[in-house]
Amino acid sequence: MRNSTDSPFNGKEPWNFHSPAREAMIAALRLRHRLIPYLHTMNRRAAYDGLPLVEPMYWNHGGGTVPTEFEFGTELIVSPVLEPADQAAGRAKAEVWLPVGQWFDFFDGRRYVADNPEGRTLGVWRTLDRIPVFAKAGGIIPMQRLDGAPLNDVSNPSAFDVLVFPGADGTFTLWEDDGESVGGEWASTRLTFDWVRGMFTVHALDGDSSLVPSSRAWRLILRGVEQPDGDLPASVSIRHGGRPISGTVDYDPDTLSLSVEVGALNVDGDLTIHVAGGLSIAPSPVERDTFDILADAKMHYFTKERAWQSVQREGIRALATLHTLEMPPGDYGEPRWFSSHMPQGVIEALSEVLLRD
Repeated sequence: MRNSTDSPFNGKEPWNFHSPAREAMIAALRLRHRLIPYLHTMNRRAAYDGLPLVEPMYWNHGGGTVPTEFEFGTELIVSPVLEPADQAAGRAKAEVWLPVGQWFDFFDGRRYVADNPEGRTLGVWRTLDRIPVFAKAGGIIPMQRLDGAPLNDVSNPSAFDVLVFPGADGTFTLWEDDGESVGGEWASTRLTFDWVRGMFTVHALDGDSSLVPSSRAWRLILRGVEQPDGDLPASVSIRHGGRPISGTVDYDPDTLSLSVEVGALNVDGDLTIHVAGGLSIAPSPVERDTFDILADAKMHYFTKERAWQSVQREGIRALATLHTLEMPPGDYGEPRWFSSHMPQGVIEALSEVLLRD
């Protein structure tokens, strides 16, 4: 009997798939590579503290209604998509249980609020290129930059992206070693976020400085925040070792992200980034997201337009209207072209957006 892995039709490599599955697989593999600093720190936690990278929800939260969901390190919750995509919605559904608090979509910064002490269970809908990943308020996730870095390089990075999520103070200690020695030396970099003051700090390196590059570039990405008022660059002050330095400041409305980028800096000084006047959580872009769902949906244009008008007029109250848009032809003597079909999957995808915060 042939082993299944011997089949020429059973390869799992990205190049064996057509678009858009190929692009989604490549993006996921690259994200995993970018997450190595976070993963390595979590693996150290597993070795020293006995706490694994993947933990069931009941370990830390005493409950949860989705057995396939898990904590991914200290900062993230993941709920894998286990159902086929809904053909009408063009998205697949996953159930999510969020502990009490504020949570943010890892990829686009949308906020989800769980204000019940028992937590909150909801259905979330994602396209092929996304899975449900949520960061806690104040979450900090260090990632290595891949642009310009040697492929498959295992040395400690010289350039970082740090994702930070609003709503609470946060702290994270990045741990690094030589990647080879057992029980060898370590270097640590403390990352702190002061939510009220709108300040993020990369503290000076502690430990064996020979393990890491002597200078590093940093890009802070504050995801899920509103764009600061006034002139964008002027609203952000950057200091290294107590001295003001320049950097590049930008805002991405698609991911609700304020980014601040600085060039290579010595690791022996504190880097502080301060947003004047503090930060605000971005309001939910309900109309933009509901429009995108309807634009992707495979359904009558006539029904799309009625659903879109209802969302614009009624907001969350549109949920009571969407179910009334199911109208088979001939019910009231109208011509056949006047029929309306509102797929259940599309209603549920719209409900996620209308109810998330």
